Amino acid sequence: MISLSSLPEELLDVILCFTLSLPSSSFLEWMDEDTYSCTPASPTRTVLLVDKTWARIGKPHLYEGVIIRGREQADALAETLNANTKAHAGVNITLAKCIRRLRIDGVQTSAVKDIL
Repeated sequence: MISLSSLPEELLDVILCFTLSLPSSSFLEWMDEDTYSCTPASPTRTVLLVDKTWARIGKPHLYEGVIIRGREQADALAETLNANTKAHAGVNITLAKCIRRLRIDGVQTSAVKDIL
């Protein structure tokens, strides 16, 4: 029997991409239950707690589609992106480079400049 920890990283990447990426239909909806800021966090993120390899491979998929609807969200994302860039100086892949779709809904804060 094959365990999940013995899967090739390429296959694990495909599985985590499918599990963690925000569907385009949810990204485009104004108040979809998966993206509205008042709903609880998605339980699919907990798969990143399996081990360090899963976290390393899966984390970029969480940042592929980002929707910001509040000042606190913008501040937290800017802080996370800045900390990640500093911690991985010289490394080619940062979380900021993983963002493919960004939607900012009526948020006015200096953190937006840092995110962009």
